[in-house]
Amino acid sequence: MIHVGLRDGRAADLDFVNTLSQHAFGHYGDYSGVLPDWLADPGIQTILGEEPDGRPVGFAMLGARPPRRLALHLGGEILAVAVVADRRREGIGRLLVLEVERRARAAKMCELRLSTAATNLIARRLYTSLGFAVLTHYARFYPSGQSALEMAKRL
Repeated sequence: MIHVGLRDGRAADLDFVNTLSQHAFGHYGDYSGVLPDWLADPGIQTILGEEPDGRPVGFAMLGARPPRRLALHLGGEILAVAVVADRRREGIGRLLVLEVERRARAAKMCELRLSTAATNLIARRLYTSLGFAVLTHYARFYPSGQSALEMAKRL
């Protein structure tokens, strides 16, 4: 049983988000410049997972994607999902992604997309188990040169 609550992220969470991002994504590039903007952007929803005592253990970020070409339907993008190292493989990432999906549906989004490192097998398994499918492969996608997969799920 997962004993993690979910709440909206706020400006006071920036240190946690930056630190966890550095640990989780640092080998892909430096995200410290964009994370404050994402956290402050009212169009991006940040969701924090936290222990009953208030200690944060993970976060996810959902952004809106403008309609593609002539499509009239709004889509969403999972910008980031991260869980502290000693709490991984407990279902917290799954809980966060499911909350992102719930919020995307509530916002009438018809699709969710995300990019994940081609070598991140744990994330790929999670997303696949939740119904995401690979759309395309991007070589040298990340600032440090790693390849990525774009994945999507219809809502």
